[in-house]
Amino acid sequence: MKAPKKIEVKMLEAEGKEAEQKALVDEVKQIKEYLLNEATEQCVQEFTVDDGKGKILSALVIEKKSIDFDFEKIMSKLDKRQIDTVFNKTYQFDIEQIKQLCQNDPSLHAKLKPAITVVKTINEEKFDTAVANGLIAEDDIKDCYTITKSKYLKLQRVKAK
Repeated sequence: MKAPKKIEVKMLEAEGKEAEQKALVDEVKQIKEYLLNEATEQCVQEFTVDDGKGKILSALVIEKKSIDFDFEKIMSKLDKRQIDTVFNKTYQFDIEQIKQLCQNDPSLHAKLKPAITVVKTINEEKFDTAVANGLIAEDDIKDCYTITKSKYLKLQRVKAK
């Protein structure tokens, strides 16, 4: 159905506002990129502007680091003691399967084993400590992970001190 004139006007208005919003978002993104580049060039972590009303506008550079481990490689290169030092273990249970087993058979040890899944995750703090203390040699694990670093700018208002 062709939209009546009143609805047509509102539809076109909404479309125009969406285009304006997208343009503003792009403009803010460009400004933040500029501020981030300036902060990086000047080796500054934060720019501040005092508004004179008890608030400060802060442009803070946030650095983020993420590490993606290749678990199979790390597991193959570390011994049991090293693995126990840097891995966290989580056990997952299928409660329905456990209930069935408990009802049917009192000797559960061998039957419970398939219902339990051990999930191992690397504790990055323990891992860093183990490498720093020489428990794990950096050369042994250098191809077992990738480090991704990123920076972004956080713009916020904070109370003046």
